[in-house]
Amino acid sequence: MNNEEQTPVPAKNRNHRKVPALSTAAAIALIAVGGSAYAASSMDGNGSKQPTAATSSQQAGGENDDDRDDKDQDDDRDEQQETGGYADASTEALRTAAQAALNHANAQSVTSIEVERSGYEVEVQFANHDEQDLFVAADGSITASEVEKAEAEDKNDPALDVNRLEAIKAAALTAANTPSATLDSISTSDDAPEAYEVELRTAGNQEAEINLDSALKQVNTED
Repeated sequence: MNNEEQTPVPAKNRNHRKVPALSTAAAIALIAVGGSAYAASSMDGNGSKQPTAATSSQQAGGENDDDRDDKDQDDDRDEQQETGGYADASTEALRTAAQAALNHANAQSVTSIEVERSGYEVEVQFANHDEQDLFVAADGSITASEVEKAEAEDKNDPALDVNRLEAIKAAALTAANTPSATLDSISTSDDAPEAYEVELRTAGNQEAEINLDSALKQVNTED
């Protein structure tokens, strides 16, 4: 029998517990706030923060913020146009609204002004033939629609000379033989010999349309 002393082998520590490792994919909680989704990430087993996936309402198939803003602006403009009495229809008020729209859009010219409830609908035109409608409220606030891109074959509509508004209005009232009528809209026309299309609103809320040439003479549009 071998009497050499055997070196004892230390016993394994049976009290040691393995810590289960978290999976590499972090748990992500999606919190919906106001129609948008935000991601919250958890830590992995090493204490490192796992990257979160970008989430948004657009990925979920909903409207993005820009779309909602455009829709809200359109709704606000429609509400302004449909409520309250008609705005001041004096040519001075129209001239002021036209200039405000030009400055706001940084456009080249005005082609149409229409008196609406609580404000004015002004159509402006840019040097590249693009067009834009703006609603100038009676309080001076302005709501702009999206710019309408011009087609390759489009050309600029004639510019409306806002310094001739009073003369255009007077000529239209004379032609319509309704001196008490109210100016409803003035726009330019490229359909020669027509230069201006003027709409008037009578005391009975009836409308009359007058077409004028560049000399402010009435143009007969009947066949």
